[in-house]
Amino acid sequence: MASNSNVVPFLKKSQKLAEDLMNMFGMKESIINSFNEGKVLRTNYVHYNKIFQSDATEQDLKVKKCLMEMGYLVYHILLSLDMSNKQLYVSGENPVFQFDNLFTKKCYLCVPTNLYEAAFKDGGHEGRTRQETVQNYMEHILSEAQRGFLSAFVSDDENKLTYTNIEVTVVRGNLVVIT
Repeated sequence: MASNSNVVPFLKKSQKLAEDLMNMFGMKESIINSFNEGKVLRTNYVHYNKIFQSDATEQDLKVKKCLMEMGYLVYHILLSLDMSNKQLYVSGENPVFQFDNLFTKKCYLCVPTNLYEAAFKDGGHEGRTRQETVQNYMEHILSEAQRGFLSAFVSDDENKLTYTNIEVTVVRGNLVVIT
Protein backbone atom coordinates (compact mmCIF):
# COMPACT_ATOMS: atom_id res chain seq x y z
CA MET A 1 0.00 0.00 0.00
CA ALA A 2 2.77 2.47 0.86
CA SER A 3 4.30 2.08 -2.60
CA ASN A 4 1.21 3.48 -4.36
CA SER A 5 1.58 7.22 -3.80
CA ASN A 6 -1.90 7.89 -5.21
CA VAL A 7 -3.60 5.93 -2.43
CA VAL A 8 -1.77 6.79 0.78
CA PRO A 9 -2.57 10.53 1.09
CA PHE A 10 -6.30 9.93 0.78
CA LEU A 11 -6.61 6.75 2.81
CA LYS A 12 -7.13 8.39 6.22
CA LYS A 13 -10.21 10.32 5.02
CA SER A 14 -11.58 7.15 3.44
CA GLN A 15 -10.99 5.19 6.65
CA LYS A 16 -12.77 7.93 8.65
CA LEU A 17 -15.69 7.90 6.19
CA ALA A 18 -15.96 4.09 6.45
CA GLU A 19 -15.93 4.31 10.23
CA ASP A 20 -18.61 7.05 10.17
CA LEU A 21 -20.80 4.83 7.97
CA MET A 22 -20.41 1.88 10.33
CA ASN A 23 -21.22 4.06 13.34
CA MET A 24 -24.26 5.50 11.55
CA PHE A 25 -25.76 2.01 11.37
CA GLY A 26 -24.72 1.11 14.90
CA MET A 27 -22.51 -1.72 13.74
CA LYS A 28 -20.94 -3.79 16.47
CA GLU A 29 -17.77 -2.46 18.09
CA SER A 30 -15.97 -5.70 17.23
CA ILE A 31 -16.56 -5.02 13.52
CA ILE A 32 -15.37 -1.41 13.76
CA ASN A 33 -12.36 -2.35 15.90
CA SER A 34 -11.41 -5.11 13.45
CA PHE A 35 -11.59 -2.64 10.57
CA ASN A 36 -9.39 -0.16 12.46
CA GLU A 37 -6.87 -2.98 12.95
CA GLY A 38 -6.85 -3.68 9.20
CA LYS A 39 -9.11 -6.75 9.36
CA VAL A 40 -12.43 -6.96 7.54
CA LEU A 41 -15.25 -9.13 8.92
CA ARG A 42 -18.39 -10.27 7.23
CA THR A 43 -21.97 -10.53 8.37
CA ASN A 44 -23.70 -13.71 7.24
CA TYR A 45 -27.48 -13.30 6.94
CA VAL A 46 -29.15 -16.68 6.47
CA HIS A 47 -32.58 -15.66 7.80
CA TYR A 48 -34.02 -13.39 10.48
CA ASN A 49 -32.99 -15.66 13.36
CA LYS A 50 -29.62 -16.70 11.95
CA ILE A 51 -27.25 -13.75 11.55
CA PHE A 52 -23.62 -14.04 12.58
CA GLN A 53 -20.20 -12.50 11.95
CA SER A 54 -17.18 -14.38 10.67
CA ASP A 55 -13.70 -13.69 9.37
CA ALA A 56 -13.30 -12.95 5.69
CA THR A 57 -12.48 -16.02 3.60
CA GLU A 58 -9.35 -16.34 1.45
CA GLN A 59 -11.49 -15.48 -1.58
CA ASP A 60 -12.85 -12.40 0.22
CA LEU A 61 -9.29 -11.26 0.99
CA LYS A 62 -8.32 -11.64 -2.69
CA VAL A 63 -11.31 -9.54 -3.72
CA LYS A 64 -10.49 -6.95 -1.03
CA LYS A 65 -6.91 -6.69 -2.33
CA CYS A 66 -8.11 -6.39 -5.94
CA LEU A 67 -10.58 -3.64 -4.99
CA MET A 68 -7.85 -1.75 -3.10
CA GLU A 69 -5.74 -1.86 -6.26
CA MET A 70 -8.75 -0.45 -8.14
CA GLY A 71 -9.01 2.40 -5.61
CA TYR A 72 -11.67 1.13 -3.18
CA LEU A 73 -11.33 0.47 0.54
CA VAL A 74 -13.49 -2.47 1.67
CA TYR A 75 -14.72 -1.95 5.23
CA HIS A 76 -17.21 -4.81 5.66
CA ILE A 77 -18.70 -7.73 3.76
CA LEU A 78 -22.39 -8.66 3.77
CA LEU A 79 -23.36 -12.17 2.73
CA SER A 80 -26.99 -13.08 2.12
CA LEU A 81 -29.20 -15.40 0.12
CA ASP A 82 -31.27 -14.00 -2.73
CA MET A 83 -33.80 -15.38 -5.21
CA SER A 84 -33.44 -15.27 -8.99
CA ASN A 85 -36.50 -14.39 -11.07
CA LYS A 86 -38.47 -13.57 -7.93
CA GLN A 87 -42.18 -12.89 -8.46
CA LEU A 88 -44.81 -12.00 -5.90
CA TYR A 89 -48.11 -13.83 -6.07
CA VAL A 90 -51.13 -12.91 -3.98
CA SER A 91 -53.58 -15.73 -3.45
CA GLY A 92 -55.80 -15.32 -0.46
CA GLU A 93 -54.51 -13.51 2.60
CA ASN A 94 -50.80 -14.32 2.35
CA PRO A 95 -48.58 -13.17 -0.50
CA VAL A 96 -46.08 -15.76 -1.73
CA PHE A 97 -42.77 -15.37 -3.58
CA GLN A 98 -42.00 -17.82 -6.35
CA PHE A 99 -38.47 -18.01 -7.71
CA ASP A 100 -36.18 -20.15 -9.85
CA ASN A 101 -33.36 -20.72 -7.37
CA LEU A 102 -31.49 -19.35 -4.39
CA PHE A 103 -28.03 -17.89 -4.80
CA THR A 104 -25.42 -16.43 -2.49
CA LYS A 105 -24.88 -12.70 -2.76
CA LYS A 106 -21.70 -11.12 -1.35
CA CYS A 107 -21.61 -7.35 -0.96
CA TYR A 108 -18.20 -5.78 -0.40
CA LEU A 109 -19.05 -2.46 1.27
CA CYS A 110 -16.48 0.10 0.19
CA VAL A 111 -15.50 3.73 -0.14
CA PRO A 112 -13.16 5.24 -2.74
CA THR A 113 -9.56 5.71 -1.60
CA ASN A 114 -9.34 8.95 -3.58
CA LEU A 115 -12.43 10.88 -2.55
CA TYR A 116 -11.48 13.95 -4.60
CA GLU A 117 -11.24 11.98 -7.84
CA ALA A 118 -14.44 10.06 -7.02
CA ALA A 119 -16.30 13.34 -6.39
CA PHE A 120 -15.53 14.50 -9.93
CA LYS A 121 -16.42 11.14 -11.48
CA ASP A 122 -19.75 11.15 -9.63
CA GLY A 123 -20.39 14.82 -10.52
CA GLY A 124 -22.24 17.57 -8.73
CA HIS A 125 -19.97 17.82 -5.69
CA GLU A 126 -17.48 20.43 -6.89
CA GLY A 127 -16.49 23.07 -4.37
CA ARG A 128 -14.21 26.09 -4.50
CA THR A 129 -11.36 24.11 -2.96
CA ARG A 130 -10.20 20.51 -2.99
CA GLN A 131 -11.20 20.17 0.68
CA GLU A 132 -14.68 21.54 0.01
CA THR A 133 -15.16 19.13 -2.91
CA VAL A 134 -14.16 16.16 -0.75
CA GLN A 135 -16.42 17.39 2.09
CA ASN A 136 -19.39 17.76 -0.31
CA TYR A 137 -18.83 14.22 -1.60
CA MET A 138 -18.51 12.74 1.89
CA GLU A 139 -21.75 14.49 2.92
CA HIS A 140 -23.45 13.01 -0.15
CA ILE A 141 -22.30 9.49 0.77
CA LEU A 142 -23.49 9.95 4.37
CA SER A 143 -26.82 11.34 3.15
CA GLU A 144 -27.34 8.28 0.94
CA ALA A 145 -26.50 6.06 3.92
CA GLN A 146 -29.13 7.82 6.03
CA ARG A 147 -31.63 6.80 3.36
CA GLY A 148 -30.39 3.18 3.65
CA PHE A 149 -28.10 3.01 0.60
CA LEU A 150 -24.41 2.04 0.61
CA SER A 151 -21.92 1.57 -2.22
CA ALA A 152 -20.68 -1.95 -2.75
CA PHE A 153 -19.19 -4.36 -5.20
CA VAL A 154 -21.68 -7.23 -5.37
CA SER A 155 -20.78 -10.74 -6.46
CA ASP A 156 -23.10 -13.58 -7.27
CA ASP A 157 -22.51 -17.34 -7.44
CA GLU A 158 -20.46 -16.81 -10.62
CA ASN A 159 -18.12 -14.37 -8.76
CA LYS A 160 -18.92 -11.56 -11.20
CA LEU A 161 -18.41 -8.20 -9.44
CA THR A 162 -20.78 -5.29 -10.10
CA TYR A 163 -20.41 -1.83 -8.53
CA THR A 164 -23.77 -0.56 -7.32
CA ASN A 165 -25.70 0.97 -4.45
CA ILE A 166 -27.37 -1.59 -2.24
CA GLU A 167 -30.24 -1.09 0.16
CA VAL A 168 -29.50 -2.09 3.74
CA THR A 169 -31.26 -2.18 7.07
CA VAL A 170 -30.51 -3.20 10.63
CA VAL A 171 -31.98 -6.48 11.89
CA ARG A 172 -31.50 -7.26 15.56
CA GLY A 173 -28.40 -5.05 15.69
CA ASN A 174 -26.87 -6.42 12.47
CA LEU A 175 -26.49 -4.63 9.15
CA VAL A 176 -28.04 -6.75 6.36
CA VAL A 177 -28.88 -6.38 2.67
CA ILE A 178 -32.51 -5.95 1.74
CA THR A 179 -33.16 -8.62 -0.90
